[in-house]
Order: sequence, then C-alpha cells, then structure tokens
Amino acid sequence: MLKVMQKNQYTCLIPFYNENWRIINVLTKMAVLIENGKLKSIICVDDGSTDNTTKLISDTFSQVKEIKVVGYEQNSGKSAALKYGLSLVKTSHVLLFDADLNSFSSKSIEQALDAVSNNNLIDALIFRQTDDPLISKILRHDLIISGERILKTSDLKNIFQKNPVNYQIEFVINNYLLRNRKNTFWIPFYSKNHFKLKKWSCKIAFKKTLQCQKELFKFQHLEQWLFFRPKALPHIL
Repeated sequence: MLKVMQKNQYTCLIPFYNENWRIINVLTKMAVLIENGKLKSIICVDDGSTDNTTKLISDTFSQVKEIKVVGYEQNSGKSAALKYGLSLVKTSHVLLFDADLNSFSSKSIEQALDAVSNNNLIDALIFRQTDDPLISKILRHDLIISGERILKTSDLKNIFQKNPVNYQIEFVINNYLLRNRKNTFWIPFYSKNHFKLKKWSCKIAFKKTLQCQKELFKFQHLEQWLFFRPKALPHIL
C-alpha cells in the first residue's frame, strides 16, 4: 500500500515583549497568509510584557481564531518564548518571525512557504536581510543572525534540546544545521527593523547589541562565518 505524503503545514511563531502597535503591523500582513491558506496558525508568545500588547492583539484580531496569544509573566528572553510556543505547534513546519519588522511584503513570505512545500529537499530556509548595512553583510550577520526562518518542527525540537537562552537561538540553529548537514537555503528578504530605537534608548540598544555579539562569539562565530554557507534559492532570486 502506497503511503500518501501529507502536505506541509506551517505555524508562525512570533515572540514579543512590549511591542504594542509594532506587532499589529506585522500581524496585519501575516493574516493575509492565513486567509489564503498558506499559514495554519500564528502563535504570538508574550515574553512577560508589562504593557497592553496582549490585549491589543486580542482586541484587534478577535475575529481571527487562527491568531493566538499565549505567554507567561516573567520576561525570560527570545529563546524561552520560542520554546514555549513550540510546545503548542501541531504542524510539520514552523515559520519564525520577529515582532518589530516593517516594510516587508506578505507576498515574499508566501513565495518562501511555497518553495518549501514544492521541494522536499529543503530542510531549512533563511530570509537573508538584504537591507542590512554593508558591515553586516561583510560579517554575514544578514544571514547568520536573521530571525526569519522556516524549519521543520522536528528539527526545531531537537535544537531546543541544546537549551539555548536569550539571544543564542539563531546561533544554535546554525550549528545544528551545519553539524547535521541539513539542506539549508536562503532567499532575499526586503524588510526594515528600525523600530528598535523607538522602543529602546540608544544606551539600551547598544547594550543589547553587545549582548548579541557576545553570544555570537560564544557560538563559534568564525566557524559559522567560514563554513555556514546556505545555498541561494535560484528560482526566487
């Protein structure tokens, strides 16, 4: 008896902390992907916010049952939020997405989801941040620390067995994909992430940048810079 392959389904995980209207902008665009059947659901994980973001999401998208808000009281970092959300995922694949992006097109997300669905050789797909400054591209941060990725749910569960914390998640994902020789690809992603200076002071933004850099070097930045080489997805370029 032939085994029928089940079509890929996708859950989008969006961790957030005090994002307010910024995440509403993201969800408004992502909701289009629910309407056209590309996304099964969107799980927004409240990482201990102290503002009204959870209520704002619930009120704005009260008619969209596929958009869910979950969370906990104490701020624990991005990795913890994603792990919490992952425990609720029932689909074959996960789309990881940041809560504070702007100027991106839902069409580009749709193209990425279709690419993974149409090619079962793709284990992971990373959205390469084409709007990053030149220094970021030289250091390959536009790819290495991109927060927008499509992964198999089973792989992401294996990744969390490494217990990443805070800013480590992208680096741990890279290591897993590299070590296990996963077929990893990238696509260009035109977006901006300039909202951070509107929600953080320059001092806090600088501190968080240093924290991120510290985690990067902890997780073999040189090795990832040299050897983590996802292939471009040619038909989307």
